[in-house]
Amino acid sequence: MAGIMKWDNNNFSVGVESIDEQHKQIFHLINNLYEAFLRNETHNQLSVILNELVDHTIKHFSHEENCFNQFGYAKCKEHTGQHCDLIQKVSTFKKAFEAGDAEISQDILNFLRDWLYDHIGKSDKKFTAFMLENGVK
Repeated sequence: MAGIMKWDNNNFSVGVESIDEQHKQIFHLINNLYEAFLRNETHNQLSVILNELVDHTIKHFSHEENCFNQFGYAKCKEHTGQHCDLIQKVSTFKKAFEAGDAEISQDILNFLRDWLYDHIGKSDKKFTAFMLENGVK
């Protein structure tokens, strides 16, 4: 089954292996959620994937932010704000989903895909030189 996201080094690699690998895992988890949605999986099955996606994304953001803080990234506050905005939106959705007040939909999946494509392709690419100069691997 085809996923909703496709990794492309030219568009998405930030040149930092640890971050690229984490991004690829997020792509994989969003594709898993998309495929489970298409298969009409149960609420519990979707919840397991959604929780894994949220947990992994929070860990990934924490990794980036720790690097920013450790080395003094000038755009840390702006970048961290983008992370906080997404976590707030996804957490609100997750609570509604768990309460039975929201469902996984094509709109939610498109939002996640578009946000990630935009964030990696624009915001994350801006820190490549900074991370490499500071020895982040």
